[in-house]
Amino acid sequence: MQRIMETNTVNDGVDISKFVSFIDKLISKLEDDKTAFIIGSASEEKIAMYEKISRNDPKAMAELSYKHSSFSIIRNMFSDYMSELTKTKESLPKKFAVSADTNTVNIFAVIKDGDRQSSKNMYLSESVVIPHYYPKGFKISTMIFEESDKVEIPEGYEEYQLTN
Repeated sequence: MQRIMETNTVNDGVDISKFVSFIDKLISKLEDDKTAFIIGSASEEKIAMYEKISRNDPKAMAELSYKHSSFSIIRNMFSDYMSELTKTKESLPKKFAVSADTNTVNIFAVIKDGDRQSSKNMYLSESVVIPHYYPKGFKISTMIFEESDKVEIPEGYEEYQLTN
C-alpha cells in the first residue's frame, strides 16, 4: 500500500488519486447520511432511497437508478436547450416556464402577437438539442402562445425570466 500511495499509480500507470478522492468523498457522504438517520433529520426521500437499497431488491434498485439517471439527463437536456435558445438575445419569449417528468422537458412560452422569430428560435433550439437525447428516450414538448391568447402559466411549471 505504501508504494501505491507514494506513486499514486497502479497497473499501467493509472492515476489512482482521483479514485481515492472519490472514495473519500463517498465515505464522508455516507457518514453524513448515517448521522442524519441517528439524529432523525434524514429526509423522507433519503429514507426511502436507503430502504430500497437495503432490501437488495433488483427491481427497486433499477427504478432508483433510472429515476436518478433520468433526472441527470433531463437537467443536461434543458441546459443544452437554454444554451441554444439564449445564444442570440433577440426574440426571446415574454413568458417562459418549464416542467419535467422522467423523460420529457415541457416548455410553456408566451410570445408577442405575430412574433414568428421567437417561435422559430425555440423550435430551432429544440431541433439542435433533441437528436442527442431522443434516441435515449428523452424529448422536449413545446407549447407556444401569443399574448392575445391570455393564457396563464400552468400549475406545476417553474417560470424563468429571459431578457431581450
